[in-house]
Amino acid sequence: MQILHLNLKLKGDDFVEFRFYWDNPLKFQPVSRSRGEISDLIKKSEAEYYTYLPVDYTQTGQNLYEWLNGDKRDLDRVIHDGSSGEEIVLAIATSEGLSHLPWELLHDGKDFLVKSTPAIVPVRWVPNSRSMKVLTMEDKPKNEALSVAFMPASPHNKPKLDLVEEEISILKASQESPFSLEIEYSGCLNKLKGLINKHDKGFFDVLHLAGHAENSYFITETESGEAEYSSAKDIANALLFKNPQLIFLSACRTAYSRESSIPSMAESLVKKGFKAVLGWGDRVLDTSAIAAAKIFYQYLSSGSTVTQALAQTYRKLIETEKGWHLLRLYVKESLPGALVTASKEPGRIPPHRKITTLPVKNCYYQLKQCVSILKQDSKKGVLILGKSTITSLYTDALCERLPKSKIVKLNQQIDELEFVNKLASELENSEQRNALSNAFQRGDKLKYSLRDLFKKRNETGLEPLIFLFNDFQYNLEGEQDKLTIDAIDILENLMLAITDTETGSRERVIITSEQDLKNSLLKDFDKQI
Repeated sequence: MQILHLNLKLKGDDFVEFRFYWDNPLKFQPVSRSRGEISDLIKKSEAEYYTYLPVDYTQTGQNLYEWLNGDKRDLDRVIHDGSSGEEIVLAIATSEGLSHLPWELLHDGKDFLVKSTPAIVPVRWVPNSRSMKVLTMEDKPKNEALSVAFMPASPHNKPKLDLVEEEISILKASQESPFSLEIEYSGCLNKLKGLINKHDKGFFDVLHLAGHAENSYFITETESGEAEYSSAKDIANALLFKNPQLIFLSACRTAYSRESSIPSMAESLVKKGFKAVLGWGDRVLDTSAIAAAKIFYQYLSSGSTVTQALAQTYRKLIETEKGWHLLRLYVKESLPGALVTASKEPGRIPPHRKITTLPVKNCYYQLKQCVSILKQDSKKGVLILGKSTITSLYTDALCERLPKSKIVKLNQQIDELEFVNKLASELENSEQRNALSNAFQRGDKLKYSLRDLFKKRNETGLEPLIFLFNDFQYNLEGEQDKLTIDAIDILENLMLAITDTETGSRERVIITSEQDLKNSLLKDFDKQI
């Protein structure tokens, strides 16, 4: 891969000098342009491109190419003289408002440059004014599966987005080319910070944020689900010292800014120290965002470089999506190459966490809410009411979205012996298994055994337990559908152990039932229908 730079140097008050060069900024091809021309191009793009009824994209791309090329065919000559036949990254400096122009549409009269062979991929480059004006390639792929942190954000006081389809598209990409995916459903930066901090620096290769954006702010959620306008600084603080190689901002206008004095969200993040940021240059349809995510991650997770994956995304989106050209890549001083090795590389470490159950489409926001509730201190569990055929699919998806938890699953009728045996079988520590079994044989109160177990797991850093009781309606009896004595005893002891202040318990309970359960033991449960 070669990098062709397009940098600017001011010449007096009215002119700029375009400098085309490859790897040596001292060997450049100078091209003079007036600042007025750039200003006119920006105004023209506002009238003919950033509009609901744009001029034909091919014509816009040709006009932009002809202006850049000039009468002397400056761009053509530089490429002809310096190209080695490899893919070319056209690194265009963001100064003087150049970042606002639709470079992805560059068209040489034959085809869009992103479709040429080899491809020419425009990127928006934010050079450091105090360093040499060269964008370097950092190609140090890890010999392991790609690792992505995904946070969808959809505050309840903002229009609903089809985030479930975007999640499904990413999950399908991970099934075709396996990669690790961890999802933070809260939409909250504080919660995202907690997820990132659970892992070492460099653990996540990509952070994918999906939702709304306005005026260079990404709209995340408060812990209560309301809109919170998060700046680039807020996101940078949440990821402090653990920046991923790439951030994908899947939201409208995250790569758009008309005024050079007010950078886009993507450019702001690059200026905060992130190596590369993908965003959208205008309003984008859900279908385009969904398709782009799937294609991009398919190639990136298979060992393609970031720009190769982007080029393939453009090529495939051109066939189906009018907004393909709105996807924009911003970079700073170094351009990430391949983040991981090819899928069949010998010794490649497989995904550490792979979600296999697709979310139930009609239950997406309920699923998101449940994940958030199970992480709160105020609620100790969720009661999910509905037909067992639906709730079983729902809880499968829910449990896969509770990372760092161990699921203890019990079905239909329960009694203390079955409960203890099942719990013991799920414990990875033999000392804990023996302690639980011995306590039961001695006839100790279950609440004390559970309290001691939860406290020990918390102190030793083991995963919290999630107790899943499926089809709990089988524990109802009599005409008034009261809980059986066995069910009451287990729930009572379990809730006493969870709420015991000495344990610092992180354990939670999920109950599914086809019939409503009205019992004071469930007062700290959130009911989902």
